[in-house]
Formats: sequence, C-alpha cells, structure tokens
Amino acid sequence: MKDYFDIKKEFLRRKNADLAEKFEQDFAKALGKNQICDILLDDNEKLSQFKNKMRDLCKRINSVGFEINQMKIEEKEWEDFIKNACHPDRLPKGMETDWVTVAEEPTTLVFAFESFLFFVDSTFAYLSQLVGVIFGNPKVNSLGKLKNILKNNYFETNLAKKIIDIIEKSEPLWAKKQEKGREYFDNVEPYFDVHKDKSLRDIIAHYQTIKVCPMQMTIGRKSYIPEHTIKAGSWKAKLDEKLIWGNRSFGLINEAEKYVKNLLIWIESILKLIY
Repeated sequence: MKDYFDIKKEFLRRKNADLAEKFEQDFAKALGKNQICDILLDDNEKLSQFKNKMRDLCKRINSVGFEINQMKIEEKEWEDFIKNACHPDRLPKGMETDWVTVAEEPTTLVFAFESFLFFVDSTFAYLSQLVGVIFGNPKVNSLGKLKNILKNNYFETNLAKKIIDIIEKSEPLWAKKQEKGREYFDNVEPYFDVHKDKSLRDIIAHYQTIKVCPMQMTIGRKSYIPEHTIKAGSWKAKLDEKLIWGNRSFGLINEAEKYVKNLLIWIESILKLIY
C-alpha cells in the first residue's frame, strides 16, 4: 500500500510542482557524505544559511513548474469557453453561418504567465543568494550583481572563476529577463512602446499588463477546425499563412516549457560545482 509520502509525491507531480526534487535529493546525499565545497564544510553558520537558501530555491523552482501547469489548465478552459460561447448556434437571427472564426484575449492565461515570469525572476534571486552565501554576500539578489562581486573580489579562486564562466556563457537565459529587453519570449510585448526597454518583470510590476497574440479558433456547428487554431502568444512575426493553417507550436506554454528545461540544466551546472 502506498504511504503518505508516495501519495504526496504523486499529488505534486500531477501539478508539475516537483521540478526541484532531483536537486533536493542530490543535496541530501552530498550532505550525508560531506561532499560539499570546503568553504561550507568549514563554517557551520554558512552551511546553515546555505541549507535555508537551498530550501527556498527549490520551493521557487517548484512554483515555476506549478505555474506552467496552471497555464495549461487556463489554456484548456479558454478553448472550451470559446467553443461554447462562440458556437454558430448562438448567433442572432439573420447572421446564420456554419462556421465562426474568433480571436480572443485569454486574460487569465496571461495572468498565469505573468506569475510564471515573477517566479522565474525570484528563482534567479534565490540562486544569487545561494551562491552569495559561500562568498559572504547572502543578500545579493541578481545574477548581474553576483557576477560583479565574484569578479571584483574573488576572481582568483577556482570556484568563483567557474561560476562566473557559467553565468557569462548563459547570459541570454537570465540577463534579458532580469535586466532589460527580452531575448526569450520576444513574442510578448508591453502595451506601450515607451516600455519596450523594460524587463518583463518590471512591466508587470510597475507599468501595465503584457500583451500577447490572442487565441484564435474556427468553430463549426458540430466541431472545430484544429488546423485553424492559433495558441495564445503565438509569435506575431510568424503569423503568416503557413503558420495559421499548419504549425501551431509557438504558444506561450511551448516557449515557457523550453525555457524552463534550459533553466534547470543551467542551475544544475552551478550546483554541481558546489556539491
């Protein structure tokens, strides 16, 4: 019979809220074998801080996974809503037709995506603090600041050099998200052009809700046409005839999943240097 822990694992996995499980397991094994960097092993206070920051980082990674799951739920519910609310039978008399084509802004899906972006930004902050603990800077809250601290004060240490190298090589993954502009999610835009040089996080927090290409569907009396469906957030630059009638893989969720896959690989590469 499954116990409490097995059932809880399955419960969280269904919600995609277990992305950090491997990190947690690997860290526990490393602690048990004292296979962790000497700076932490030789300083109980730093090790205690590191454990707390590691717990916080894993929670934030799991929240990123959960928001992707929430986005999938919202997308499915918006598709169901459109099929129902925009059915040809609901048209007023005199406007009868067998097919209705609709473009709808899925507001709650956008809200879930905004939460996803916030949690990604928070993940970078916790990762910065985690590494900062090792070098006596547990309050640093961005990878750009962390990189500067390591370069200016610890560049001669082997661990700092390796971490700097990873941070710089993967700069497109985090810099455009934490600083300014958008290399990832360039299918997402601010409502006003004046905010184009802001980070997505700042646009959401301080300016105005982001905008994405709307969800588009063609609904018939007995079915809808999958080939005519365009997922919310599809890249505007690629909304040509070929995409509209063929490839439907450029939505928000698709891009978010690819981003997180790269994010997890990158985080693991840093953690492997520490334990």
